[in-house]
Amino acid sequence: MARADLHVHSKYSLDGDEWTLRALGVRESYTELEYIYRAAKTRKMDFVTVSDHNSIEGALRLVHKYPDEAFVSCEFSVVFPENHCKVHMLVFDLTEKQFVKLQELRPNIYSFRDHLRAEGLAYSVAHATLSVNRKINREGLEKLILLFDVFESVNGTHAARHNQEWTEALEHLTPEDIERLRGKHGIAPFSKNSWIKGLTGGSDDHAGLFIGDTFTVAPGRTKHDFIKSLRDKTTFGFGRHHDYKSMALSFILIGGHIYSDLAGDKSPALISREIGGMFRGDKSHGGLLRFLSFFLERSPRNFHKVLGKFFSGIFRRHSLSGPGSSSQRMDLIYKQLTLLMDEIVRNLIRALRSKHGHTGKARWLKKSIIATTFLGGPFFAALRLLNHNKGLLEDLEFSGECPARSARVPERTLWLSDAVRSREDLEAFRSRRDLSGNHSVKIAVCSRPRRPLGSPALDLPMIGLLRRRFFGFFSLRIPSVLGSLSVIERWNPDQIVIDTPGPVGLLGFIAARMLDIKCFVTFSPEVSHADLPDTEDGTFEAVEKYLKYLCSLADGEYRGEVPHEKMLFKRRNELFENPSVVRCS
Repeated sequence: MARADLHVHSKYSLDGDEWTLRALGVRESYTELEYIYRAAKTRKMDFVTVSDHNSIEGALRLVHKYPDEAFVSCEFSVVFPENHCKVHMLVFDLTEKQFVKLQELRPNIYSFRDHLRAEGLAYSVAHATLSVNRKINREGLEKLILLFDVFESVNGTHAARHNQEWTEALEHLTPEDIERLRGKHGIAPFSKNSWIKGLTGGSDDHAGLFIGDTFTVAPGRTKHDFIKSLRDKTTFGFGRHHDYKSMALSFILIGGHIYSDLAGDKSPALISREIGGMFRGDKSHGGLLRFLSFFLERSPRNFHKVLGKFFSGIFRRHSLSGPGSSSQRMDLIYKQLTLLMDEIVRNLIRALRSKHGHTGKARWLKKSIIATTFLGGPFFAALRLLNHNKGLLEDLEFSGECPARSARVPERTLWLSDAVRSREDLEAFRSRRDLSGNHSVKIAVCSRPRRPLGSPALDLPMIGLLRRRFFGFFSLRIPSVLGSLSVIERWNPDQIVIDTPGPVGLLGFIAARMLDIKCFVTFSPEVSHADLPDTEDGTFEAVEKYLKYLCSLADGEYRGEVPHEKMLFKRRNELFENPSVVRCS
């Protein structure tokens, strides 16, 4: 059996579908060909290829240097002419003449398919469920199933759920499904046995971090045997699935290089290179220190210690510099970045609570906001991208039974509250809302690290408290943003109910948008509207506007059932017309 990562990008990948990158004239990958070859061989790949967007320059150079171990590949952007939906097609072992012809046919996926079949070229539909230009839908997937016989079943930039459900859908196709789709769309299948699909795997690596972690396995030992197996549909995809943490790391690395290209400043490129070095276990980190030194001037004294802990936590762990897996290294870097971001937020809280603050307080606040955006933004974007369109496969209807789809658990609801401080509070909270015994509802609470509530609650790590006089006796608990998102993403809720307008509630809104799930709002009766003072400084008006704004962000009022089938919440327009019913926890 032979192995190859069939989806890797190099610095020659210049013609992608991101219009912003094309407009700016920057690359979508900065990985050198020699590094790709060495990384693939280190991970036991028998053959090496690069599949740059609409370009074979890098692949030709690789084959010229390693003719026995490399072959030419390309990732073409092809289009459904009826709705301009873009799809990415991987084509393998093609000549320069074939490349030129396929480039001409990209605007019409039907002509592109016919030429592939006529030339007998090996191919694979890349990440079919990814909406390249947000136009893929159920009809588009059905047409792809008819048009092509080989699909990328494990894409290294897709979450496990996407890959697994798509693979099962393809593996459980029947002749009846193909005939039904043929009658529905009027498209002739690619072959006589189109219900049997060939499967491939590729890392889709753009940053040089995960080359060879996802790959294709094929019978045979020679390059000719490998390509023939792709044509014969006898290949399989294996390896690592993506997660938002590793995707965010890739964003940081590529973003640093792009900024350097545009601004001519090499510092971000150094940062990107050294964060990549952290991932691979290198111990040089001068560029990252240079960036973080921006925050040292006039910063709280303890921040110097925080940076020391950050780097010692990274470079004194054997799991990073040793033979640890990519996932272990990524988890370590994420943990250390979370601690760093938490300390920046803590210093923000201290600055807000202090009457005088340290010298240059406003400047530090500004820098802290920039730092939290720099550290958190890529993770938010990655989480949103990975969860976009995740309900697409649920719309497919096939005759074959897919175990993963048929075995789905009941809808899981995550309920975020600030009203729970102990196990007694938790039981009272669940009882008051008739949630006792309902295991599909989890109460998420912001708890102190040394005093977690544990099961059946979902503990979100707390990093500080913020007290304000209009809350009277009540203290706002500040959750760790990156730490809490990791906890919530791991539990994988289907919807979120927000029971508090505080920082925990804001986190719920962020999580719902990033996970692409519904978010509902309610306010528990812990503090009445009368407890919010109407002060001369406009506090009452500010709080009232804030509560209304939060309600406007929600998808609606939660419609959970309570005894006597009464609704827990009033209609949202009633809430706005009569502020006296507002309750905040």
